[in-house]
Amino acid sequence: MSADPVDRAEDAVAGAMPGRPSGSLRRWLGWSVIGLVAAGGAVAALAPSLRAPSQREADAALAFCATTPAEALVAPTEAPDHRYAAQVPADNPANVLSATSYSIPKGDVIEFDVASPRPGQVAVHGLHDLQAVQVGATVKVAFRAIYTGRFPLHFHGTDGSHFELAALEVLPAPASAERHP
Repeated sequence: MSADPVDRAEDAVAGAMPGRPSGSLRRWLGWSVIGLVAAGGAVAALAPSLRAPSQREADAALAFCATTPAEALVAPTEAPDHRYAAQVPADNPANVLSATSYSIPKGDVIEFDVASPRPGQVAVHGLHDLQAVQVGATVKVAFRAIYTGRFPLHFHGTDGSHFELAALEVLPAPASAERHP
């Protein structure tokens, strides 16, 4: 018998009514239902973040971090100040941040020639749009370094891989270097 007077009264009534649970059992069942409803609401609220992003959402997210600013665009006829070759490895690198880093002054035009044994896209985050790279082909990624900081040339494989191929350390231009507007 319960110590609570309300429970004792409810238990006495429940004893007189077959099939009706006692007061403490009813309270336990009530709280259990409330807990299940709350858990269901939490799952429903979190469900959008628990699912894998669609290709459209993934492309939108990539476009955000790899969109070419107008000032970084270069004409196809403009000669690069620096030209580098980058090779996508056949397998993912053990260290995704082990790429070669190049230091260049702000304002210079950079050109990467990227070759790949597997399909995907390449971009210099913040300075160049995603550009498709096909198996066995070479793609040219050219842009003007308009910001200072570290800018990785990333490979986004169709297999979901994502790693650096190279990194640019863009340094402030020397005070006397007014080469580019």
